[in-house]
Amino acid sequence: MMATVERSRPAAGRPDIELAGQLGAAVSRLLRVVTRARAAVNDGADPMDGGTFPLLVALGDGGSMRSVDLASAVFSDPSTVSRQVAQLIGLGYIERSPDPTDRRASSLALTASGRTALERRRRGRDAYLAQITMSWSGSDRRRLAELVDRLATDLANDMHHRCESSGSRLLRHSQESA
Repeated sequence: MMATVERSRPAAGRPDIELAGQLGAAVSRLLRVVTRARAAVNDGADPMDGGTFPLLVALGDGGSMRSVDLASAVFSDPSTVSRQVAQLIGLGYIERSPDPTDRRASSLALTASGRTALERRRRGRDAYLAQITMSWSGSDRRRLAELVDRLATDLANDMHHRCESSGSRLLRHSQESA
């Protein structure tokens, strides 16, 4: 069965909209394929839910933080992150401890097992992408990495701006943690 490629219908005569439509279709297709590929590559070997990986990344890159800050760092709702944190605590990947600045709050941090799981997942991801892009030139791979990073940065900046404009607590974390 052949995959269907999503096509947008841009406004006639607007090259910027036409290109945005092509980009939107490509990103949508990429997200679907990445979801399927992640499941196929994992093949049940890793007990961690795919949606919890960004939490490990945020804690690994940003250090310990409160749950509300973690939710903001991963652009998620605090109640969703609370459920994901419970799963990661159950796996022994993160630990909860009293927040040193506010005894009423708690701080979350990676455990040694969590750091190992994070690095294992990153190595697997990197090996898979290296295999998929093996036939690409080094300059093509570098350029793709630069452009995807640029798009992710612009999207994150837009999300931060939207949340600041709306007064939303959700997503008010610094870009460095995102």
